[in-house]
Amino acid sequence: MNSHSKPADRVVDIANRLIADIQNELQIEFSHRKTKVSEEQLCSMLLLIQQRRESILTQQLPVKELRFSYLTREVTDSWPLGDDLANRVAEFEAYYNQL
Repeated sequence: MNSHSKPADRVVDIANRLIADIQNELQIEFSHRKTKVSEEQLCSMLLLIQQRRESILTQQLPVKELRFSYLTREVTDSWPLGDDLANRVAEFEAYYNQL
């Protein structure tokens, strides 16, 4: 195991929870969702988190210089301020970028 195994495991756990929560949100009618963003935005976020999780699991992370904070920018620019899921996405990306 490499020196990143424990932090990587933590980031994968965060990703798994986010993936499950986004999938749950997608099952709820928009008017009843906690996160008031479009289905398209949720699906896009879901795909990107799954891709990042896969890059950790396969140990094929891009070099740090190529890890952009797209997820954080997306939730900051277009999701409601203070949204719990948005905050957790930004937290996931910060941990991911530190690996």
